[in-house]
Amino acid sequence: MIMDIGKVSTESDISEAMEDLGISAGQPYAVEFEQVRIEPRSASIRGEVATIEIFDDFVDRLKADPCFHDVVVESTERIRFQRHQGWQRFSVRMTVDCQAKTAQAKQGAK
Repeated sequence: MIMDIGKVSTESDISEAMEDLGISAGQPYAVEFEQVRIEPRSASIRGEVATIEIFDDFVDRLKADPCFHDVVVESTERIRFQRHQGWQRFSVRMTVDCQAKTAQAKQGAK
């Protein structure tokens, strides 16, 4: 899972988490991934998102993950036609390296 919106256990927790992300009950699919490409040292994601605020939160969460480095937004554009009219189409790439995370954990254990 790329984006973890937190541990939720009840329907009200899910609704609350969705509200925190700016998603109303009428928007059950706020982010749709069209392509997720994972290679040994890099990854890229292309998809569509309901609002730019949700996209910004998604990118912030990627940047906060210790395994993802050099997170770059390659493109965003507003969708004017098709079924997601008004949504944003996006493309993001990043370097994947969990070695730093493992090294920090080992240093913290000493």
